[in-house]
Amino acid sequence: MKIRHGGRVSEAGRPYFVSFNGDLPKKTAWKGVMCKYWLAGCCKNESCKFRHGDLPPGCRDYLKVKHKSAPKKWCRDMNAPQKKIATARVTGPSKPKATTPLKPKPTVPVKQRIIALLKQEVVAATNAQKKNLSAALGNKEAVSPNTQVEIYLEKVDNKKTTCPNILGEIAPQNVDRVCRQWILGNCEDAAKCIFLHSWFSGDGFTRMALLEGHEKAVTGIALPSGSEKLYTGSSDGTLRCWNRHTGQCTDVANLGAEIGSLFSEGPWLIVGIPNFIHAKNIETSNEYILQGPVGQVLSVIIVNDVIFAGAQDGLVLAWKTSSELSLFQPSATLLGHNKAVVSLAVIGNQLFTGSLDHTIKVWDFKTLQCLQTLCGHTDAVMSLLCFDRFLISCSLDQTIKIWAVNGDGKFEVTYTHKEDHGILALAGMNDSESKPILLCSCTDNSVQIYELPSFCDRGRLFAREEVRTIHTGPSGLIFTGEGSGCVAVWRLKSGQK
Repeated sequence: MKIRHGGRVSEAGRPYFVSFNGDLPKKTAWKGVMCKYWLAGCCKNESCKFRHGDLPPGCRDYLKVKHKSAPKKWCRDMNAPQKKIATARVTGPSKPKATTPLKPKPTVPVKQRIIALLKQEVVAATNAQKKNLSAALGNKEAVSPNTQVEIYLEKVDNKKTTCPNILGEIAPQNVDRVCRQWILGNCEDAAKCIFLHSWFSGDGFTRMALLEGHEKAVTGIALPSGSEKLYTGSSDGTLRCWNRHTGQCTDVANLGAEIGSLFSEGPWLIVGIPNFIHAKNIETSNEYILQGPVGQVLSVIIVNDVIFAGAQDGLVLAWKTSSELSLFQPSATLLGHNKAVVSLAVIGNQLFTGSLDHTIKVWDFKTLQCLQTLCGHTDAVMSLLCFDRFLISCSLDQTIKIWAVNGDGKFEVTYTHKEDHGILALAGMNDSESKPILLCSCTDNSVQIYELPSFCDRGRLFAREEVRTIHTGPSGLIFTGEGSGCVAVWRLKSGQK
């Protein structure tokens, strides 16, 4: 028996399936397989090779065996809306879609793009930011974005900063980072470098000299009051004496061991070396060796004829000196820290010790008993500084903390300043207007300068390597000891903010 379908009959009595365009596709044998997409109500293919309609007898079991992924219940709701899905058709190869070539975008002059970007930044700023921007540009009153852009471009032209930006034209230099290649002396294109080619940022400082001679990191700087000499100690084991005015090295003393700390008070010059304290009277040239510390002596200080030394084993040792006999007698040993003591400071009748164990301890200066342990830092406490009745501490946890006495007579944190890098050393001074200035060296080879108590940014000093120690002198002098062995001499200009 032959079955007719679409006017064509196959030799086996099975119909061909005819597509929409009338072409005769390949033969497809009817096996009674239902279209699972038709069962789901979403098959739109007129030439689908699977069955569309009621299942023939016995076909349910066949589908369950051959198509395990098919639904268990085979039912179709004829009133359900048809779902549209993308299905393949056997209508032959599809014709490629005509593509329209992209038109090149009109080019805009680079300077106009810079102005447009600047306008967007100005417009997006808040009212407070606009006022700050106007004040930074030298205007007392708020100005329009166009005027701000013109002033900005004028300042760029006046400063003659030539460094490339993403648009291929000039842009202001990055004053927060100094060019490392320039520091090494091999910046190939200095005119186009986007980083700063200067040893400082800000208008209030000038670099006067660079003292070279040490072969390793400078660990201590001392400028005795009333003396024309500057002393520097280094990890190379030498103590150098410099002429304060000419910058010439006048004497070199080899102590035979790494110098861990250096301090001067009155006629005494105190040098900390492993397991010993080297004390020298610069007026009489008498020298004394004090025994007692275990390991490197990382911090020393003299208060009321008493020498305090912080050692590597966590102990703080004290010696009482007699100015008449020039003798030193051990007076006490302060126990409390479980790691090296790297910083000492005194406020009134209290001694403060900072340690690598993340703590600061407060000691009674007369009884030498521990009064309080300050636990605000989460990393090594690297330096302590007294500011009026406040204690300033810095740490490798990238914070500077201000401590003050509360109503109960205990020290507590009143302010925390966050930096982007760990902080190694602190120093303080007053500018020509008697405003207190804080200098803090960071692990990014820079010294950040702030005005206290507002922490207003006053500028930044840069170095080849980390600045391990900072010392301030009269007439706005600043000395920074670098890890490279150099000592940079700076001066704070008079009348600058």
